[in-house]
Amino acid sequence: CVLASVAPDLTGAFRASAERLFPETLVLDHTTPTGMPIRYSPPSSLGADRIADALALLDLYGGPACSVDIGTAINIDVVSANGEYLGGAIAPGPGTAADALFAHAARLQSLDWRKPEKALGQSTDGCLRSGCILGYGGLVEHLVKLLEAEAGPFKAVVATGGAAELLAPACPSIREVRPALTLEGLFAAWRRTRPAAR
Repeated sequence: CVLASVAPDLTGAFRASAERLFPETLVLDHTTPTGMPIRYSPPSSLGADRIADALALLDLYGGPACSVDIGTAINIDVVSANGEYLGGAIAPGPGTAADALFAHAARLQSLDWRKPEKALGQSTDGCLRSGCILGYGGLVEHLVKLLEAEAGPFKAVVATGGAAELLAPACPSIREVRPALTLEGLFAAWRRTRPAAR
């Protein structure tokens, strides 16, 4: 069992439960000896999900490469040609942003989460879909281009997360959607820390 938790108050309970069933449970964090140097300050503030995505990038594609994890937040992570975690960018996820909008705008209440036919919305729903889907695709595209200018050219730009399939078509830099990328990173962490598993 490999555990990656971004809820510090619950990590101990999850670990104890996992270890009852799987005595060799690995809890992934910045101290796990994966062989991937972390160039992030402080390393303890780096989420285990981001570490897992970076490990998957390195094992599947090598570096430099970039992952775009689209969920509650958009986590964009970059690894170097030398196998280092370099950092990236974080933005609110599209659902998080839409929820905040609905909470503060009395006339906007819901969104049909499907790709808009065109950018020029001609109804409230069409405008929301244009802004929240195409607009977020543009946000991701712009950030990936800025990161690639500093750390690339990227061998791969891979999207994962709950909204990856929806946003990837609006972001030309994304070359692949890989729904299980984070899980593949957990498996990579296991292989890197358990010689017998290699």
